Amino acid sequence: MDGIDKGTLIIGGGLIGLSIGWRLRLRGEPVTLLERGETGGAASWAGAGMLAPVGEVHFQEDANLRLGQESLRLYPEFVKELEAYTGQSVGYRSEGGLKISLHADDTAELRHLFDYQQKLDLPVRWLSGREAQELEPALSHNVVAAVYS
Repeated sequence: MDGIDKGTLIIGGGLIGLSIGWRLRLRGEPVTLLERGETGGAASWAGAGMLAPVGEVHFQEDANLRLGQESLRLYPEFVKELEAYTGQSVGYRSEGGLKISLHADDTAELRHLFDYQQKLDLPVRWLSGREAQELEPALSHNVVAAVYS
């Protein structure tokens, strides 16, 4: 197999693929990255690197929650290194997020999730619609309740 690069092949040029490739290149390892569209596009563009393990917790996915919490703990240092390396800001923000409900059925489901989050001792707070709108003025006046995490 002479002439074939024996580096790492990364399929997918989203946030994760690019991050892995960057780290490997910093170690001097050869990398080939394949992306069918634009790098940093698709899901990475939509999610923008969002890490929200508390707000996105699902029932009986405790291992995923722990992994997300550890990722969130490590992420600010990763951002700091990336910004120092590139000389550019990535616009990292850490002020939390809202999960909202617009009617009674949503509110019952949201309350059920909130109770589960509290059972796991996660940092969440129940808000009325008005409290949510005070926190995020661009929200619809139809919001009746929210969970802030």
